[in-house]
Amino acid sequence: MKLNRKLVDQGIVTLDTFIMDSKPVMAATRENNFKNPNRNCRDKKKKPKRNPAATLGYYSYQKLPGDNKFIFFWGYRTHVIVSREGIPLVEKTLPNNVSDAEVTRSLIKKLKRCFRFKKNSIFIGDKAYDLKELYNLIVNNMKSRAFIPLNPRNTQDEKIFGPNGIPLCEAGLEMKPAGVWTEGLRKRSKFRCPIKSDPRTNLYPETCPVEHPSFSNVYGCTKNLDITEDARSQVPRGTDFFKKIYRQRQTIEQYFSRLGDREVEQTTHYKLRTVQNQMTIAHLSHSLVALAAVQMQRPEKIRCYRTYAYES
Repeated sequence: MKLNRKLVDQGIVTLDTFIMDSKPVMAATRENNFKNPNRNCRDKKKKPKRNPAATLGYYSYQKLPGDNKFIFFWGYRTHVIVSREGIPLVEKTLPNNVSDAEVTRSLIKKLKRCFRFKKNSIFIGDKAYDLKELYNLIVNNMKSRAFIPLNPRNTQDEKIFGPNGIPLCEAGLEMKPAGVWTEGLRKRSKFRCPIKSDPRTNLYPETCPVEHPSFSNVYGCTKNLDITEDARSQVPRGTDFFKKIYRQRQTIEQYFSRLGDREVEQTTHYKLRTVQNQMTIAHLSHSLVALAAVQMQRPEKIRCYRTYAYES
């Protein structure tokens, strides 16, 4: 924490955008040898020897000729929140069966205690973080903004909402956001006809497919979504602003790519506490690299330890 505070004080690390994600950490067991035909990848109760805290979880989806399959592994996940500069701020490593959203609640609270970021900060995460409890923590408790895409599995009515959580018109087209308006204590998000919103695009037909009578109006047909107490519904999905902000999520993908150089995806330890220490040191090394770059007066190289080492 002291390293990161030095970087914050010097203006190298900013506290206005936070990106959340996790990475698999495989336990040291033969059950993770994908070439082993007898490995246990189904029975969660049959623990690997010498790995009492390791759990079975999803690893990846592999496309094979005529046989697409999910790949599972025994181990842990390391969870982290990084700044938009790609510097780790808080981290935690836990068994694989603890969900991203469940761990992130404690990480966000820890982040607030350690750095005291301002209101209207931005939190970016993938579909794994699409839970109302997490939105309420970010929006209502932390007074910040959540940029998380919709998880279709958490959508109750797929006939009304499209893949981005935006209402569909009677023709089945995803409508366009048209702002938020307040009436008394009620807060509503307005959506309009996509054809009327952008008539120059070739994505939609020239006229309404179902000949809706409101198509003759300036805005076409419209729909209102009550978002008075629902932080999840207030996320401006489908807008260019949301896409622009969400593109910053690639920062944490790049971070995990650099973290792989520390050989952290395959641990050689057996006890959970030892694995947690290994991952903390791996995350800490990124902050050390950034601080070293600053001390060498090369702040633009805070993520490129190989480059500035050769040029010094």
